[in-house]
Amino acid sequence: MKIRQYTEEDYQYTHDLHRENMIYFVDKCWGGWNSDVYHRDVCPEDTWIVEYNGCLAGFFVLTFKEREHLTNIQISSSFHNKGSGTKVLRYCELESQKRGFDTLYL
Repeated sequence: MKIRQYTEEDYQYTHDLHRENMIYFVDKCWGGWNSDVYHRDVCPEDTWIVEYNGCLAGFFVLTFKEREHLTNIQISSSFHNKGSGTKVLRYCELESQKRGFDTLYL
């Protein structure tokens, strides 16, 4: 598994994956998907792309402000139950420790 920084070329992938994974909840809670809201909330400097054997496998948003905060994690369904989410959480924990944080907030 490889983790790399988000680039503008990743926008459509992250938009589509987030929509695919969250549409049920968004429809139920907010009445439907709104791409403008997603576009407004994208934070490139805090977004990381997960790749597995050269394939896009997901993304996550990790902020380092007053504390480390994992605000979003989206794994493609074809990579569910393969340890991808666990590896992302371990990566976040290690990054937190490197930066002097002792707690990862979700």
